[in-house]
Amino acid sequence: MVVWIRWRDDATQLGQDLAQAAHILGLSEARLEAARTGRVSLVDAVWEHLATARG
Repeated sequence: MVVWIRWRDDATQLGQDLAQAAHILGLSEARLEAARTGRVSLVDAVWEHLATARG
């Protein structure tokens, strides 16, 4: 599976694309919610999830 992240000096777009990619790649809803509310960094949550993914 390939997921593209588009970003051109637009932090809002980057955040939306990362959240969508994370959801597609199976990041739990609880972890996504923690990122949405600022309890964890979305980028860190995505990378941590990808580090545990196989394939």
